[in-house]
Amino acid sequence: MEKKPVKRKNLSKEGVRKLALKLKNEKERLDIKNKCQSDPEFKEYKKKILGRPTKYAPWMDDFAIYFLRDGKSIVELAAELQVNVDTIQEWKKHDTFSAAMSLGMTLCQSWWERESRISLRDKDFNTGLWVQNVKGRFKDDWGDFKKDKVNENDLFNSVAEFVMNTSKGIVPNDDKEK
Repeated sequence: MEKKPVKRKNLSKEGVRKLALKLKNEKERLDIKNKCQSDPEFKEYKKKILGRPTKYAPWMDDFAIYFLRDGKSIVELAAELQVNVDTIQEWKKHDTFSAAMSLGMTLCQSWWERESRISLRDKDFNTGLWVQNVKGRFKDDWGDFKKDKVNENDLFNSVAEFVMNTSKGIVPNDDKEK
């Protein structure tokens, strides 16, 4: 599709004056904006007045601990507080909430491990479901850890270096003390 040429307006003296005034006002506005944005007091003021106010309140620290200790998930906590899961993650920037969530997740993991220990002898205990659940919830302790992939070039270079050194009579040092 062909582009149509842009028609330019022939401005009258009044139109030119208005355009010049508009450009001057725009430059002044940008100068003021840049000056304000570099002022630390403006930055603090802007943080206070702009954006939606947070729903976070200090009582939520204790609530999170109390709620998570029964094995409930972060998604359930977010639903109970009527916020998005991303909001919970954002609230972790508050030191007290972060500490509460850490303790709450420890208590949550403890609940799940205790429940499995109690239920191990129960023939209806679904071990596979339990394992998948804790692997998803507690990746640091229960997740599948993948072995580091070995770079083939590094492996080849190491073997070649070892062969060259041993052919010269150089024996690699054992790092173990005798």
